[in-house]
Amino acid sequence: MDALHAKIREGGLVSGNAVHIAMDVRADGAKEIYSLGSNRAKAQTPAHVE
Repeated sequence: MDALHAKIREGGLVSGNAVHIAMDVRADGAKEIYSLGSNRAKAQTPAHVE
């Protein structure tokens, strides 16, 4: 689990928010992202990420 802090513009207002990233690094070195989400939106799970 990690977080990236980003500025998000919504309705003309800009605020700092954390984007949470749940990921794994496989034995072969490939990274898999299990979910992305922020405190402003529901978590989304991508179908496939390379």
